[in-house]
Amino acid sequence: MRLPTPATSTATANKPTNTDVPTESHDPLKKFVRGYPKLAGRMALVPETAMFRRFRALNFKNLLYLQNEIMTLEKKLQRWEKHDSRSPVGMRHWYARDNAFLCSSSVERDGGTEQRDMVLKIRELLKEYSPSLQASRSTNSLEDHALIQQHTILKMSPPDVLDLKDLQHYIACDQFGIQYLAGIEEEVWGSYDEPNKHSDELICLRPREHTDVFSKWLGSKSVAIVTKCFGKRPDSKLGVVRVRVRKIQDMTYGLTTGIASAIPIICIAVLNEVDSKGKRIAVIAAFNVLLALCLALLTEAKRYEVFAVTAS
Repeated sequence: MRLPTPATSTATANKPTNTDVPTESHDPLKKFVRGYPKLAGRMALVPETAMFRRFRALNFKNLLYLQNEIMTLEKKLQRWEKHDSRSPVGMRHWYARDNAFLCSSSVERDGGTEQRDMVLKIRELLKEYSPSLQASRSTNSLEDHALIQQHTILKMSPPDVLDLKDLQHYIACDQFGIQYLAGIEEEVWGSYDEPNKHSDELICLRPREHTDVFSKWLGSKSVAIVTKCFGKRPDSKLGVVRVRVRKIQDMTYGLTTGIASAIPIICIAVLNEVDSKGKRIAVIAAFNVLLALCLALLTEAKRYEVFAVTAS
């Protein structure tokens, strides 16, 4: 809903431009250095554009490495437990029966601290691999270690197409400067010239609220409609023309209510004008199809809800 005009360059000179151009005087981020600082400021203003790669393969690879390290240390610990349980040196044979002796093990008394060092190393790796029981009890929530982090990341939603397009346009606009972010990030978000070149594992920290198809379509056209009807009025916070999602939802809610009230009335009126039984059945079937389409396009009804309403 907020699409800054791309900067003119060799690649974009022949591209169409939008009418909601943020001028330098309306740029709320002009105090930020162009590049990462300004991009971070933009994401702070528009949280829906805060999108990043989830690094699925790397995260899984990290879990596999940690798992292998822990399993290797587990085998070594078991060997040391058997060795120390049979050792006559110091208090080693008490390690398996009294943790106090294991914790207080020393070179002077026991000739080494191998088993204790192994336990401490495993403990640290387990903190990375999965949440510790003590922490989960004390904080009443799971710590975000490797397994929990990956579980959380996999549940996060991808960004909306409009927000991804917004970010691509902003990076290419005059106020940001196309030359200030020309590195490997193009493989993350794509670009104005190649919008589909973005990564397929993007996640959004605050994704756009899920809405019906009609509201989403109207939202994609709202800036052009407002600009054409009411002129260019840049938002003081963003520096570009903006239409709030809540306003669009209110409009579509009113429209949906009106259509829902009108369909049964129109259907009854049409049926009263039709004498033929066959034509009446055809009218009922047509309005049934119309009702199903309205439910699918104007509401967030699930498939079973659409089926239940149209079948009743």
